Amino acid sequence: MGVRNCQIDRFQGCCCTCRYRVSINCHPWNKDDRFKGDITKTVTYGCAFEFSQYIEEDLDASPIVTINDSGHGICECWSLID
Repeated sequence: MGVRNCQIDRFQGCCCTCRYRVSINCHPWNKDDRFKGDITKTVTYGCAFEFSQYIEEDLDASPIVTINDSGHGICECWSLID
């Protein structure tokens, strides 16, 4: 998850500066070892753009968070953190 993966210089934006990026953390009761542990431990990052649209528009569809294994990248939903 290093800075070397940051896309901000290439695209003037990166997931690490996006307001829709969320941390995906462990939980001690999870069965999968990748996601089992202390709740303060971040496993990976996700994009909550679709989830935010669900909340804002009060949609009936299930909200979606898309997992990003590096926390860096860029997509058409990117929006700078306010």
